[in-house]
Amino acid sequence: MSGEQTKIQMAKLTNSPLLQCIRGKIGDFYFRTIRGNSYIACCPKTTGRRTALQTAQQNRFREATKYAKSKMNDPKMKQLYETGLTDKKHNAYLVAVSDYLNAPTVIEIDTTYYHGRVGDVIPINASDDFDVTRVQVMIKDKEGREIESGEATRDLAYRFHWKYGCRSKNRALAGTTVSATAFDLPGNQGSLEKVVEHSQGKPFVCPTPKVRSRRPLKKSRNHEVIE
Repeated sequence: MSGEQTKIQMAKLTNSPLLQCIRGKIGDFYFRTIRGNSYIACCPKTTGRRTALQTAQQNRFREATKYAKSKMNDPKMKQLYETGLTDKKHNAYLVAVSDYLNAPTVIEIDTTYYHGRVGDVIPINASDDFDVTRVQVMIKDKEGREIESGEATRDLAYRFHWKYGCRSKNRALAGTTVSATAFDLPGNQGSLEKVVEHSQGKPFVCPTPKVRSRRPLKKSRNHEVIE
C-alpha cells in the first residue's frame, strides 16, 4: 500500500488566551498561528508505507525548512525575504521555504539580434518565485564546440530580463546553440537551449540622418539672392 495521508481539517481557536499561546504538537494534535489567528488540527495519519517519491518529497521539504530556519537567523536575509510576502506567503519563513522548493525557469532566449559578431546582444527572460540571482550563458557551434560563455547582466528596467553581450566572432551562424542557465538564492537552477537558424538575425540598419529643411531663397529688388 502507498503511504497516503488523511485530509487535514483545522479548527480556529477564539477567546482562549491559554490555547492561543501554544505552538507545535501535543499528542495527536498540533497548534499553529496564521496571520495572528490560532488553529488546532489533528496530526495527519499515514496508511501503509511511503513510496520512493513521497520519501523524496518529504526529505526535500525537510531540507527546505532547514534552509529557511538558517536564513531567518540572518537579519539581512530575513529582511530580504520579507520583500516577497504575498497573500499565501505571509511571512519571510514561508517565502524562503517556497524559494528553496521552486527552481527558476528560463522562459525565452531571444536570438533575433545575434549575428555572430562581437558586441551582439542576446536578451534572456528568466523567472523565479522570488528572485533570479544570475544567468550563465554558453554559445556552441553546430559541432558542439564552445565558442564562448559568460554571465548575463540584469536589465534594470525589468526584474526578470537579462542581457548577454557577445565577445567572440561566430562566422558559421547556422546550427549555433545558445543555452542559458538561471540560478536563485538557494542554488536551484533552470535551463533553456535554443538553436539559431541561418535566416535568423535582423540586419543592422543605420539610422537615417535628419536633414535640416531650408527656407526657400528670396530675391531682392536688385535680383540678389537673400537667404
